[in-house]
Amino acid sequence: MCSTADEGENIEEVWPASYYRREQDRAERFENIFPIVGYDEHGKFSKYANEGAGRYMIRGEDVDVSSTDPTLLGETADVQGSSVATAIATGVASVVLACYRLARERPDQRPSSPPSLVDACFYRMSEPLRKGKDQERARLLVKLNKLYFLPVGKDVIGDAGDFLEYMAELFNLVC
Repeated sequence: MCSTADEGENIEEVWPASYYRREQDRAERFENIFPIVGYDEHGKFSKYANEGAGRYMIRGEDVDVSSTDPTLLGETADVQGSSVATAIATGVASVVLACYRLARERPDQRPSSPPSLVDACFYRMSEPLRKGKDQERARLLVKLNKLYFLPVGKDVIGDAGDFLEYMAELFNLVC
């Protein structure tokens, strides 16, 4: 996971985000790099975002960082930028990988590389942007829901065994 530039078109390349390229004639493309672009509360690119630089989009403007424990944070201001979006995406990816680590201990679990697994899960949790013909574009990462990733209903998971079985089935769909 890496942030993209928050200076729009003023900066052409940001490393390591630029290692994930769309243009075949540029630098070598690395599939295990996930450049993240922030978007606002309406699902629009952040005003300073470079739209072509990202692989996935996630909320990165006016993110509430307040806590239920007032001693944890001195200020309760909102934060913004691709760095914020990248932190959120990294947290989601860590949950995906932690669940996979538990599920892969099952004998029926198919193996997958961590970057491929995260990409497959992010792809299934996203919707395409409708811009440009024949161009691979960043996808808008949408909220997790019970239909795909984490079980959220109180009666969905009875015990730890049920959880592992549920996760193994989901990972077998994307591996």
